[in-house]
Amino acid sequence: MMKVIDVIIPVYRRQEFIECIKSLQQAAYLIKNIIICSDDIRSLRSQLDEFNSRIPIKYLKESFSQFNKSVLVNSGIMQSKAEYILCSDADIIWNLETIESLLKNVVNKEKIAYIHQVFETQPQTEALTYKRYRYNIKQTKNNFTLNILQDQNQENFRPGYGLIMASRHNMLKFGGLKLFSGWGWEDVDVLIRGKILGLKTVAVGSVLHISHLRPSYEDLKIKRNQNIIQSLREIKVGKVFGPLSHNYNLNCPLNINIWIPPELTDHQDLGNIYA
Repeated sequence: MMKVIDVIIPVYRRQEFIECIKSLQQAAYLIKNIIICSDDIRSLRSQLDEFNSRIPIKYLKESFSQFNKSVLVNSGIMQSKAEYILCSDADIIWNLETIESLLKNVVNKEKIAYIHQVFETQPQTEALTYKRYRYNIKQTKNNFTLNILQDQNQENFRPGYGLIMASRHNMLKFGGLKLFSGWGWEDVDVLIRGKILGLKTVAVGSVLHISHLRPSYEDLKIKRNQNIIQSLREIKVGKVFGPLSHNYNLNCPLNINIWIPPELTDHQDLGNIYA
């Protein structure tokens, strides 16, 4: 098979990105380019100087005062020339079987594939106690029903919603990632919007996450929760295209019922988005 995948890796203060790139080498026969997106390209280049990658590495510099994953991934999508795009975090260890399975599920299909399960290098990591939310969305003849639910199995099972593969055509169809604050929920938002726009989503394979401490889970939770509300507010009014789509400012007529857990409406500024 020809090299048909570009891998986009947003990097922000993560030394583990080298291990991620090393793990991708086993799929060199499929990967056209690795696109590293960061505000500190000089440092990343120097760290990779001694590593002889079998896959060409491209660097995209984006300046920002605060890390924004969506901005970096969208820059990578626009730079990509391959038929298919794989979005990776910098601290993920890939395996060939999973990459092949992702590609098999999206080739010539209107699908978005994401990672079924993420395992940790340190199974007792604090990351598994971080309250997560999952979603389900159902479509009937006349409307959608979208439920945001607390993940009751989070200490035993962690999906990789942000580790996505799709054709570049479909990435542009839904307009890339929405520009939320920092990071958190931009990945789930992609899957929800893809479903609304007629794409199927499928969970495939497993990867290994290099466990590490985060500076503040409380700060991450606040931003993530605010992003959930922003995402759902925009979906409620039919704003389902991301900034890479020419339809970005178009609000599509959308009949959708949304349910969210009560704890996500604790903030006075969030209002009520129930249908």
